[in-house]
Amino acid sequence: VEQPVNTLPVAEWPPVPKFTAESTPLPPGFGEALKQAFACCGNSRPALQGACLDARDKLGHYIVASNGLMLYAANSFTFPFAGSLTIPDSKFLTGSGLLDDDVYFLSVQPGKKRNDSKQISLQSQRWQYVTRELEGPFPEWKKHLVKFNDQWTRIQLKPEAVASLLQIVPNLPGKDSHLNVARLRVD
Repeated sequence: VEQPVNTLPVAEWPPVPKFTAESTPLPPGFGEALKQAFACCGNSRPALQGACLDARDKLGHYIVASNGLMLYAANSFTFPFAGSLTIPDSKFLTGSGLLDDDVYFLSVQPGKKRNDSKQISLQSQRWQYVTRELEGPFPEWKKHLVKFNDQWTRIQLKPEAVASLLQIVPNLPGKDSHLNVARLRVD
């Protein structure tokens, strides 16, 4: 079936920003972590409507998101910039398959003026997503974390135990709950 479709002239579309910043590969697991972060985004406050790539700590970079009630943080990443960058939540990112690929590249183009928002390019083998950074700073999320000291018990699981839990936990009742809570009791 052939169906002609009327479109706007190419000149009517906004120009694609030109990226002079270097495109840097991101580590494996980035796409899955970003999808999980987007699932925790809020829509109440503008600063929480995306996932923050936080590279302020030299010991570890994080992907962070919150809806005001819960906080998602994944670490062990290395981002090609200093400071933080908030990628807005988008149905394209979560539904196009872009975050299902194995290889990703990130480019961050600073604004032309000092206070201009940055341009972000997230690229996989099949897709390129270009957007602006969310305006406003992401909240100081680390100050809300529990400080561990000698009053806490630290439990470190062996890789075999982690593999076993990853098989068992998804089959427990409550997997369809929006909280997806599993508790570990230690006596």
